[in-house]
Amino acid sequence: MSRDTTTRLLISAVNTKQRGTPLSHSEKITITGVNFQEHKLDIDFFHYNLENFTSTVISGPDTNLEYYNEGFRCKISVQVSITGDGPTYRLVSWSGLRTYAGDKTAYVEFCGVIACPDTQLSSCGYEPNFLSHHVQFSQISIRSVSKKSLFSYPITLTDGLLSFPAKLFSFISGKRIEEFHTNLTSNDISFNFITFAIGRV
Repeated sequence: MSRDTTTRLLISAVNTKQRGTPLSHSEKITITGVNFQEHKLDIDFFHYNLENFTSTVISGPDTNLEYYNEGFRCKISVQVSITGDGPTYRLVSWSGLRTYAGDKTAYVEFCGVIACPDTQLSSCGYEPNFLSHHVQFSQISIRSVSKKSLFSYPITLTDGLLSFPAKLFSFISGKRIEEFHTNLTSNDISFNFITFAIGRV
């Protein structure tokens, strides 16, 4: 009985027809810069209802602000060294209904430090013009307590319109019994900034 074995090579046919690829094209576009100074009067921004805020100007080494409204409490304390002239820093707080662009309305709570172009409250919300570093914050402590269960978040904005590096501040938020506590603190801020605050929505 023959024990011969046969090896067969299996070959499959592959369709080698090239399938067409749609041609693509590129086009160079020019993006023009936006001069916000020309449009600032049309911007429904932070100054929209800032007149309702409780506010105090930072004018000495120690400045404090306490605010209470409808179950929301805010306490701000700062220690600063003022070495020259420049934009004005304010401690501000507010809680209530806010209308955005005349369309959406939401309840918000705000507690923090903001920079304003000048001493007029109506100037706040416009970008300050920092010519030099003229205020040294050795300590900022912002503490809020609320009866409402809202989303809490830190609002930090440098003069370069960037967020603070996380290592420069501490943010803690949690519930204690029936109240919601939020703390935002920082020591030795050695640069100009526009906003350092707690927001709750």
